[in-house]
Amino acid sequence: MANDFELLDETTQLSAQDLARVLNVDITWIETLHAHGAISETHHYSVLTMTRLRKARRLEMDLGLNTESLAVVLDLLDQIDQLHGELARHRR
Repeated sequence: MANDFELLDETTQLSAQDLARVLNVDITWIETLHAHGAISETHHYSVLTMTRLRKARRLEMDLGLNTESLAVVLDLLDQIDQLHGELARHRR
């Protein structure tokens, strides 16, 4: 089944069941992150959301963050990435 997910692109939509299987989590974990604002999609998820949730899972496992904290940390990491991009554009 893992090979099925190697061909994903930005247009791919995953069901909650597929996403939970890929991430090795319960669907309720995904729903809880949605409830806390970590992701906006419901029922069908993009590859970008899958990547964001993989990052959330690593943060949870490595740092022991709870779901409320994960949403905040993910938003802060997004802001840092955006600021790095802006800084890079201004340096050109």
